[in-house]
Amino acid sequence: TDQALIVIDPNTGVITTTQTFDRETDVNSLYFKVTAVDNRVPGHVAEASGRLRILDVNDNYPIFSQSFYEVTINETFSSVTSNNQDPNIRGIQLDQIVASVFSSDLDAGQNAEVRYEIV
Repeated sequence: TDQALIVIDPNTGVITTTQTFDRETDVNSLYFKVTAVDNRVPGHVAEASGRLRILDVNDNYPIFSQSFYEVTINETFSSVTSNNQDPNIRGIQLDQIVASVFSSDLDAGQNAEVRYEIV
């Protein structure tokens, strides 16, 4: 249960974790309820609820959907949507798409944003 993952000091009210967390494999957040009891007889009780959010750190590498990409094109490859409609001009036109790659990252938010470079 979530209560086993956090504990409270009964005298100070300080809440601490009982383990480290990994947002990707454990939990994103823990919900808890706390009670306070005074030492009077009859005792009075108050309750409060809370949530402990586990924030992401950039601890995962991007993973490509495949490890090798092979693209074969003809030297006369040209796009149907090319701005150059002259049939006498041959070869690859500028800005033609020849392939797309895909990768993902298990992190969240900006930590999961991926940028590509040819190296």
